[in-house]
Amino acid sequence: MFTVVFKAYKGKLEKDIETSMPEWSSARSGILVQIFCGEDKKYLQEYSRIVKESLPDAKVIGATTDGEIAGKEVTAKRSVVSITIFEHTEVRTTFSESGDSYTDGRRLSSICDKNTKLLLILSDGTYSNGEDILYGVHSLAPEVMIGGGMAGDNSTFTQTWVLHEDRLISHGAVGASLNSDLLKVRNFYYFDWLPVDRKFKITKAVGNRVYTIDHIPAVELYRRYFGDKTAERLPKVGIEFPLMVQRGSMQVARAVLGKRGRLVDTCRQCERGRGGEIWLRKLGRNHKKHIQCLGAGKRYGCTDILHILMHGQKEIHILRYPSRNTTICLYGSYRRLLYIRRVLSSRG
Repeated sequence: MFTVVFKAYKGKLEKDIETSMPEWSSARSGILVQIFCGEDKKYLQEYSRIVKESLPDAKVIGATTDGEIAGKEVTAKRSVVSITIFEHTEVRTTFSESGDSYTDGRRLSSICDKNTKLLLILSDGTYSNGEDILYGVHSLAPEVMIGGGMAGDNSTFTQTWVLHEDRLISHGAVGASLNSDLLKVRNFYYFDWLPVDRKFKITKAVGNRVYTIDHIPAVELYRRYFGDKTAERLPKVGIEFPLMVQRGSMQVARAVLGKRGRLVDTCRQCERGRGGEIWLRKLGRNHKKHIQCLGAGKRYGCTDILHILMHGQKEIHILRYPSRNTTICLYGSYRRLLYIRRVLSSRG
């Protein structure tokens, strides 16, 4: 396996694809291209076109983002094109825009087989329910490892996009499976959330709208613990101050994605809508731990990673393999854990 990462801006790649690829690349069994675009959606399609001109057999997926980390450089409103060449791995891709996230997940699982080592999922971060997508995949492919995340839009929370080949999708998901008897894949996650005060209870919620927490309007609870400025800036700062829910042995973050007067929209109905225990949490600022966890390889991180690294830019030199690191900041990341899928960060 060999990966080449290209920085891109305004429809142009920083270097030529053909001269940057190894001579043996065209003879390999599978090529996966991932395009992560912090620019206008039209550039998603433009970068796909450029790649296809040089690598017509490559499988292409992509998403809009909330920031990128390529090597030692932390950027926003730029793009990254990652090309991975496999020697003994078949790459399959598909998409779904059914209008139902559970159905989308089931359709994505159609590209999984007995020797599937990883299913990468990129879904829109505006309309899709990430947890339902994971349950859909689980219903047909319960053992497959999952990675990926939900598309971002530079923290405007208005419209996100994913890409399959040259097709833009605003309501749906794309997937890429890596199928091999030899490939080895590992995944991990890292949290740095700090609890605020005590546990609270959801006392009124309908769907994903939380009206009251401990009988207090949800926005007012944020105002009480984080101040007027944070409450007024919701939902833009909601990812940094999520509601945390305990599910079994793990904690799941549920970020505020909308504000309607004195209530907030979270990722999913919070634990039966009433009586579920939650915590208010704030994001830790241990820059070095976050940066060290990036390491080498591909990372699908929550958008809070970008904000941390913007503060800790000088410390990014501690990356062990900077030339091999690519981290994409999205509105939530996917991972399989304890035989059930969970959305580990912002969106659900």
